[in-house]
Amino acid sequence: MILFVHNEITSKTANDFINQMQNEPLEVHIDSIGGDLFAGLKIYNALSSHPEDVQVVIDGLAGSVASVIALAGNKPVLISETGSIMIHNALIPNTSGNHNDLRKVANTLETYSNIVANIYAKKTNLSAEEALEMMNQESTFSAKQAIDFGFAQKQVEQLKAVAKINIIDMNLLETIKSKLKLEVEPTEPVAVEPTEPTEPTTEPTGEPFTPEQTEVLNTMIAEAVAEALAGTPSAEEVGNTVATILNSIVSTGAPIQNAQPSIVEPKPTIQKTGLDAFFAKTKEIKANSNPKN
Repeated sequence: MILFVHNEITSKTANDFINQMQNEPLEVHIDSIGGDLFAGLKIYNALSSHPEDVQVVIDGLAGSVASVIALAGNKPVLISETGSIMIHNALIPNTSGNHNDLRKVANTLETYSNIVANIYAKKTNLSAEEALEMMNQESTFSAKQAIDFGFAQKQVEQLKAVAKINIIDMNLLETIKSKLKLEVEPTEPVAVEPTEPTEPTTEPTGEPFTPEQTEVLNTMIAEAVAEALAGTPSAEEVGNTVATILNSIVSTGAPIQNAQPSIVEPKPTIQKTGLDAFFAKTKEIKANSNPKN
């Protein structure tokens, strides 16, 4: 399942992200300047405790608390050639209050900066003291530097282009699948009242074939197949003619087996028309099989 940490991290985006998580392997793509420290740590904790594999991919910037989220996986972190990491101390913008209030805020910020530094020390090649020093300087690392310091383990070229292809929302796909599943689920069977059985008809459906007619038909088919296999110019013509005859006969109904021909003058029927077409085409084939010089 592919998830994204893009744009600014807020309490809402953190909740939305966690609600999307399912009990399956995750691939998390990051391109964010950071945001709310508490919201970011909430995402970090959710990913760190995820029971399945978590692969983190840094598509662009993993800044501020997004750099912490980038370390939440249990597989080597991938970073694009244009990716970067930015770390700094915890801060609260637009802070106001008296010196006591500000001192409390400063102590709180220092505590959270230490928490973040300890995460860096646990997940990277830096010690907590080294991480704090870099955070004091508000440091930014290129992809190569991020790998050197242990924020990532492998650089991948054109990773961002791949991410754009994969930007299809997997959750939307699952929603579509579930809706399709609902649409094709079998419905309750509809009760159908039984109808009265009808007596089978014994009325003849057409004129029988005589042995001579059967022989002519078999000969025609054999000749058509032989010519088709030989690749003669008339193969297509003969094949089409035979197909036309067979289609005409079949469309009028099959003859009755072991039926006796009637001595009564037959009435004009569709079957008779089919037989007339049969003999007409037979003559046509015979004429075509003996072309005049």
